[in-house]
Amino acid sequence: MKLLILSITIFFTIGSSLAQETVKGIIMDSKFKTPLPYTYIINKNTKKGTITNEDGEFQLKCSKNDTLTFTFISYEKKEIPCSYFSTNPIYFLKPITNDLQTFELFGDYDFLIDILIKAKKKLSRSKNQTSKTYFSLESNINSNMGTDIQAACDNFTWIDGNTYTTDNNTATHTLTNAAGCDSIVTLNLTINSGNTGADVQAACDNFTWIDGNTYTTDNNTATYTLTNAVGCDSVVTLDLTINAVDIATANSNDTITSNATGATFQWLDCDNAFAIISGEISQDFVATSNGNFAVEVTQNSCKDTSICVNITTVDINSIEKKIVSIYPNPTKELINVNFGNIQGSVNYTLTSIEGRIIEQKQNVTDKSISIDLSKESLGVYLLKVNKNESVSVYRIVRQ
Repeated sequence: MKLLILSITIFFTIGSSLAQETVKGIIMDSKFKTPLPYTYIINKNTKKGTITNEDGEFQLKCSKNDTLTFTFISYEKKEIPCSYFSTNPIYFLKPITNDLQTFELFGDYDFLIDILIKAKKKLSRSKNQTSKTYFSLESNINSNMGTDIQAACDNFTWIDGNTYTTDNNTATHTLTNAAGCDSIVTLNLTINSGNTGADVQAACDNFTWIDGNTYTTDNNTATYTLTNAVGCDSVVTLDLTINAVDIATANSNDTITSNATGATFQWLDCDNAFAIISGEISQDFVATSNGNFAVEVTQNSCKDTSICVNITTVDINSIEKKIVSIYPNPTKELINVNFGNIQGSVNYTLTSIEGRIIEQKQNVTDKSISIDLSKESLGVYLLKVNKNESVSVYRIVRQ
């Protein structure tokens, strides 16, 4: 807080002002019944104050228990309860005659400067011909100082013309205050940074990103700008991989093969509402009856289904097909094959679902045979029995 000393030499009996307040009030001279402009008013309880305007009017917040102090040069200093102005809007200050008075006023720097400037202007324009006033002002007001608090993203150009890219609390700049003295401003700057990042995504067929666009191919160039926690730009780059499922197939006679690699498979019966064909989970599918079949392929975390393939090459007219019996099926180890009343010799081949030959024999005349699967993996196996041009295929499950 700065100290202002007002020295005023007055050689006359000063005319007074009139004042009033309720929430508002007017201060007046008790002798001439004229307003006292720029009367200094302070609330003793809150230490907040104001001055009257050119018409002696003022406004000041106070409670009923507060005490207001009124000070005007060459007038008696008065302390008045705030409640007074609830019923008496005007208060009169009594003038005094002195050759020299010195007042010490304390308050906000700019506020006190404003009081002095207005008071000096008012006195210089005085039309009171009954008195002569000599006004002199002495003060020990020094240069004031302040801090300019700033926050910016990446860089900041200050009033000194310099651009700062890092935090700074030492830069200063000198201005001129209302009293014509130096006002030194210190910069308190925080530089916040924007950030960048990548949004790694993988999707099946297409992907709709935060920018609202739908991508159908791989993309690592699209960007989008967000706002980070400190209010700066956060630039996100899309890193997108579009995965596709290879659902193409090829077929030869009664066998359908999926073209997909590194995938899992489930074969479906199109003629039975795409029902799952139990145990048929290999890349190849050997039909045991004519019909329409498809494969559900899971590849690169995506899933899709092929078109239905029509198989018509399985011999459904072979009498032997109805005669051959296999038991137990499913089996744990051993299977028994009874060729029934097939006339003459037969040929048979037992393969894995992938086509690996496990057992193959020609010109078998026995009516029944046994095949040991105890050393084979759990899964589906195919037994092809042919007699002359007639071929029958049987599915065997080891579990």
